[in-house]
Amino acid sequence: TDKERALIDFACRAHAEPAHMTSVLGKLRMQSIPMAEIVEALGVMELFAAFTRFADALGIEPDAPA
Repeated sequence: TDKERALIDFACRAHAEPAHMTSVLGKLRMQSIPMAEIVEALGVMELFAAFTRFADALGIEPDAPA
C-alpha cells in the first residue's frame, strides 16, 4: 500500500540520514499515519540493521537452506 511504502521509505532514509528526517516525519503525520506505526517501522529497520552488523562482526554465516 502507499502507507507501507511511505513507512519503508522513511525507515530507510532515517537509517541513512537520521538528522534530516523532521520534514519527512511531518509528511507522514499529515497522512494520518499513527506515530506508533512510524516508531514500529523505524524500530524494525534498525533492529534488522543492528543484527546484521552484529552477525557480520562475529563472522556468523546464515544457515543453509533446508
